[in-house]
Amino acid sequence: MTRGLFDEVNKKIKDGGLHKQLRTPAGYKFKLAELKKINRVKEGEKFSFRDRDVKMTKLLKKRVQLAVNMMGSKR
Repeated sequence: MTRGLFDEVNKKIKDGGLHKQLRTPAGYKFKLAELKKINRVKEGEKFSFRDRDVKMTKLLKKRVQLAVNMMGSKR
């Protein structure tokens, strides 16, 4: 049996990584509009999310982009 691309990607994705980085509860449902707004923040800048200051890092940018892509493909 061969290993696919998705097997390799799934090993790198941590459950709840975006929630932990944005300090939200595990049951919090992100809205596509708020993720797109966060995604427009440039790397290294600080932004406010749910009354908390968060710094945009390269990893956070990747996690937000992945969430936007996955939420957009629900059709």
